[in-house]
Amino acid sequence: MKLTTLSKEEAWDLFCKKAFERLDGKRCPASLKNWADKIVGKCQGLPLAIVAIGSLLSYREKEEQEWRSFCKQLNWQLENNPELNWVASRVLNLSFIDLPSYLKICFLYCGLFPEDYMIHRKWIIRLWVAEGFIEERGSGITMEEVAEVYLKELVRRCLLKVVERNEFGRARVFQIHDVVREVTLTRSRKEMFGIVHDNPEVKQLGDEARRVSIHKGSETLQPSIGSRQLRSFLLFDRQLSSSCIHSVSSNFRLLRVLSLRSANIDKVPDVVADLFNLHYLDLRYTKVKNIPSSLGKLLNLQTLDLWATSIEKLPNEITVLQKLRHLIACCINDTHCRTFDCLSGASVSNDICRLRSLQTLQIIEASRVLVQKIGNLTLLRNLFIMKMERSYCEALWASLTKMPHLSKFGLVASNPDEILNLETLEPLPSLQTLYLRGRLEEGVVPSIFSSFGKLRDLRMGWSGLREDPLPALSIMSNLVYLHLHRVYDGQVLAFLAGWFPKLKHLDLADMLQLVWINIEDGTMKSLQHLHLIGLLNLGRVPQGIKYLNSIQSMYLTDMPEAFIESLEGSDREIVEHIPSILFH
Repeated sequence: MKLTTLSKEEAWDLFCKKAFERLDGKRCPASLKNWADKIVGKCQGLPLAIVAIGSLLSYREKEEQEWRSFCKQLNWQLENNPELNWVASRVLNLSFIDLPSYLKICFLYCGLFPEDYMIHRKWIIRLWVAEGFIEERGSGITMEEVAEVYLKELVRRCLLKVVERNEFGRARVFQIHDVVREVTLTRSRKEMFGIVHDNPEVKQLGDEARRVSIHKGSETLQPSIGSRQLRSFLLFDRQLSSSCIHSVSSNFRLLRVLSLRSANIDKVPDVVADLFNLHYLDLRYTKVKNIPSSLGKLLNLQTLDLWATSIEKLPNEITVLQKLRHLIACCINDTHCRTFDCLSGASVSNDICRLRSLQTLQIIEASRVLVQKIGNLTLLRNLFIMKMERSYCEALWASLTKMPHLSKFGLVASNPDEILNLETLEPLPSLQTLYLRGRLEEGVVPSIFSSFGKLRDLRMGWSGLREDPLPALSIMSNLVYLHLHRVYDGQVLAFLAGWFPKLKHLDLADMLQLVWINIEDGTMKSLQHLHLIGLLNLGRVPQGIKYLNSIQSMYLTDMPEAFIESLEGSDREIVEHIPSILFH
């Protein structure tokens, strides 16, 4: 039997039966509703926690101040109150004690994230690797792949829960249960593993922990002598100033992880270059514009995350970082991704191809020499190149054949009129995700597409196709996500019966000549989400939408008035089975 947590309604009902069993109707008094909601919310549907906490509160005075105090001290109550201690010590701790040592430290690290935080798979995996938590298991498997096994084990033991999966059904986002998290924080403090700073009244970092996670109150923070032993500094408070980051991080001589994600800074603090032991540097979503050449001194660096910054060029000194495994740089110019230059990458030296440990390299600008040498990076799993020219294509295709593990590949032409010639491209056996933006030779889908049998995610744009691309794409029977943006200049798209059996997400965008979409009964049997964007000549709702029995949502962005009138009027019955229809 697969046991699940209680729904909000069931959790509330169970809590009231326990906490208010002495009141008429077992109902919550209005004055306590706010705090009762918060307490039940922290239990997140876990019956053991609800019963234990509800039973204890049944003996408390039904006064707002009493319940407010209890709610704010819930962590202490779980650890020290004999009536609740069994939840933490005997039940939750039993699960923790049963963990092998390599899982214990990984699990405790998850507790450093804020309450209810969405923990992304790639982020936590790279943090674990940087901390040295992941063991080597031979040359045939990377540490990142081992870390994913750890994640699955924590989920199997119900210590982490999956809240979101990607298009392939692979777990992408995790959460740690509130009550479980409180137990991890208590253990982290006792074992000097890590502490959470979330009290503005506390002015100094503690001396007792090797890892600090700043949730709030950072503007008054001062480092202490003991903080020189820190291994990880995780910042979740966006108010921390650049000067404060400089003064704090100047003490972190042994730091392995420095995460300043979303921090309010526009330059890399100078002191970062002196953190010789640094394995992980995260500047994602900051306003940083330049990477100083002094970062070339970070010879132990494994991950440099510059996603959604304003960096246009990486210094040559980056190319000496032989341990670098993930190099991510990107500027987002259009969050809706409806312009050709919605993303821009960083220019790099051709010597980047010397970094043979790289698994992720995105987004970089192409050059003739770079595409010839990039085949040296045989461990690449994720590669994204921009400003590609037709004359570079043959050399790049030859380089890709030397990357047996390449599963995600993105390519953008130098301009909307540049042709990408894929005729000499050979099959890529591990490819699962393909992002292709640029005109295709002779306006037809390249024949190589018939060999992309493992492809799950295809995103194409500005292809200049003169023929309906769907017959050629339908060969990809494993497709789960299909995004076609300014791909086709014709008037009709036809989805025939039996095509795209596993497709769950379909986006059709800005095909200005399109006047009709034919959807046969028996096509796209698994489709859950349909997004129509800027199809300005599509005047009627496609009749075949009524055959899409599994569809859960339809998003309409910048669609013509005639289409909206059709949907709300004569064609309403076609879409009445769709639970959610959103207009933008």
